[in-house]
Amino acid sequence: MKIVHLTTVHQADDVRIYHKEALSLAQAGFEVAVAGPALPEGRELKLSHIVLPAFSNRFIRIVVGLFCAFMKIKKARPDVVHFHDPELLPVALLLKWMGIRIVYDAHEDYPLQFRVKTYVSPALARALSRGVGLVEEFCVPRFDLVVTVVESIKERLRRVNTNTIVVRNFPKLEEFEMLLSSPPETGVKRYVVYAGGITRARGALMMLEASRFTKCPIVVAGKVKDPDLNSLFSNNSTNSNFIYVGYKNFQDLLRLYNESLCGLVILQPVPNYINSLPIKMFEYMAAGLPVVASDFPQWREILEKHQCGICVDPTNPRAIAEAINFYVDHPEIARQHGENGRKAVLEKYNWESEALILIEAYKKLEAEIKNSRKKKIR
Repeated sequence: MKIVHLTTVHQADDVRIYHKEALSLAQAGFEVAVAGPALPEGRELKLSHIVLPAFSNRFIRIVVGLFCAFMKIKKARPDVVHFHDPELLPVALLLKWMGIRIVYDAHEDYPLQFRVKTYVSPALARALSRGVGLVEEFCVPRFDLVVTVVESIKERLRRVNTNTIVVRNFPKLEEFEMLLSSPPETGVKRYVVYAGGITRARGALMMLEASRFTKCPIVVAGKVKDPDLNSLFSNNSTNSNFIYVGYKNFQDLLRLYNESLCGLVILQPVPNYINSLPIKMFEYMAAGLPVVASDFPQWREILEKHQCGICVDPTNPRAIAEAINFYVDHPEIARQHGENGRKAVLEKYNWESEALILIEAYKKLEAEIKNSRKKKIR
């Protein structure tokens, strides 16, 4: 069975699309390709790469890019297209009408996500949210499988397509072998670390303010995605307790984790984050770091159950600082919480467990395709 993972928005070597889903399916014996924009020089896929044109303009990408994607997929003639972007819903529907099996991977609650877009007016945001919801409601029932990342999205989409599963975006254990096989370094300077996209909604300003009250530096690694934050982060000369180190590759992040006291994930209480399961929280746990996290119900349940972190009001910089300082003042508790989190990832919150769910769903889909072909032969 030939599978093509299709994206026009993400990088072709996106972590979930390529490193987790596509590679896991290939290792399970399926023929897998990835259709996505060309990669920068020096980066390449181990799987077949159907190169799509990249467009910096969103409108051109949607109008021209979708047509290009459709023609490339039509030429490739796969058995299954597993697509990852809501803008591809109409293309997926056309491919379905051509007889190709379709898997929709909803990484986010898209109607909810569009409702809180800051680059458009509130009225337009509501209209976009409603429009995306209506398109989903029309298209999704016609697809062969729906994959999503959390239960709340599953429940919404399952109302229109009962063949909906959750495949959570947990860390791959093999990527943390270096840290999992050895204890954290000792005798080095200890930091608090945040790694990921840097926006107001992800707590950038809260971390900056909290660093004024912490007993150790906060190190922030990642790309600044809110343009007006660039100057604030690059010219932060008045606060030596806040260190912005820019984008780091994964190996550099592992070294940073190994020198850190705890990890921060203080997403702000916007609708699309409250029910999310941020991979960063589980990466910190895999790295043996206790977590200081937003006090959202699902997050609190996980951290309290495994005694591997502290939940705080993410809008309160002093509360964030107090949680960090607790770990500074109680290094043995920090160490124990880190070990608890690592154990939880090894036993439960890992990609290897989630991949089995995806592979099983694909085996069922493959059986359906084979049975359908047998019926046609008869």
